[in-house]
Amino acid sequence: MGNTFNGNVNDTQANESANNIIKNNYWDAALKLDIDGDGVSELPHAADPYFMALVQRIPEYQLFFQHPGITLLKQVFNGPEDELLRDLEPSMVYASSENSQKNDKQIILWFVGVVFILVSFIFIQKWRRSL
Repeated sequence: MGNTFNGNVNDTQANESANNIIKNNYWDAALKLDIDGDGVSELPHAADPYFMALVQRIPEYQLFFQHPGITLLKQVFNGPEDELLRDLEPSMVYASSENSQKNDKQIILWFVGVVFILVSFIFIQKWRRSL
């Protein structure tokens, strides 16, 4: 509950997980519609492992990953109904706490990078004069 699934090649894969409670997760691949403004989509999200099931049967099909033909097949033929993972109440809101932690790390990384560049220029100027 409350997880963020963003930028995944395949939304999910689960084995023997019928008792899992899947709700209020943010799925970037989900179709979302929030009519009442509560931050929860009225459209349930179903993660279909069609391509993964296909590759398990015929591993050579990995070559066709992201091919338009496979995308079309995935839309036309659904995976087995008992293998679909359903989030009946997907969240509309992307978890922003991860973004703020990422931004803090990026600022530190930029600062360290600038310091290294300045120190490098100082050493280059000092050694250039001595030669």
